[in-house]
Amino acid sequence: MNLATVQLKEAMDEKGAMMYEKADGHLETKLSWWVQAETVVGFLNAWHISGDKKFLDAAVREWEWIKTYMIDREYGEWYANVNADGTPQKSRVKADQWRCPYHNSRMGFEVMTRLKY
Repeated sequence: MNLATVQLKEAMDEKGAMMYEKADGHLETKLSWWVQAETVVGFLNAWHISGDKKFLDAAVREWEWIKTYMIDREYGEWYANVNADGTPQKSRVKADQWRCPYHNSRMGFEVMTRLKY
């Protein structure tokens, strides 16, 4: 639970996005789809293990951020990256070997399985 607690306290921004560092230690200014999707799964996992509602709340908060900033409401699918200010980076492709078939879908399946939809 230490990792999830630190992530919640130090890496989730005020809007609900999960921030992260690049390999060089600098804060990444673009927020990638996969980090946001895996954040939902990670906090759901922390909630299931600990029973601490703050982790469920964090998963919901992240999902709200994804719905607000990451999903392209005009053309569908998720943007690959969103700037820290919430503006999408529209130059990346929306589907590749990781995008549709893995992280996004995995998050959806994990949510449905864990919440028994």
